[in-house]
Amino acid sequence: MNAPSEIPKLLRDAHRRAIDQANCWRGRCVNYFARGELVIGEALATSSAKPLPMLLSQRIARLIDLVNDRPKELAALDQFQSLASDRNSIVHGAGKVFVDSEGKWLLILELLDRSGRYRHQVMQDEAELRARLLKSSVDRLAAAFHV
Repeated sequence: MNAPSEIPKLLRDAHRRAIDQANCWRGRCVNYFARGELVIGEALATSSAKPLPMLLSQRIARLIDLVNDRPKELAALDQFQSLASDRNSIVHGAGKVFVDSEGKWLLILELLDRSGRYRHQVMQDEAELRARLLKSSVDRLAAAFHV
């Protein structure tokens, strides 16, 4: 019997769909991070004559100093900062996608930082919730800084 098996094709198709979904999720997150960084940069540029710091963490720290007495802005910054804690791995990590028997994906992101090799795992269900929280955080940040 030389009839080709359909199982490898089904597996390849499921894996390709999972890769596409994981990459779309990463793209949405990158867009939310960029939108949040833009809000933070514009708020700094209008509040201070100093040049903008290069790193996001430095920009957030400087803006926190400027709005330390304004709870609404401070809360929005804190929330965005906590959700952006794994920004580097999402944006810069090399990804590998695995699929379970139900067709849900697991994304493993690896990158090198000052501490060495770093690995971050994201499951599909967790990823979708995270994207919604990140979008909400960026919207809150934009509203707090009137951008």
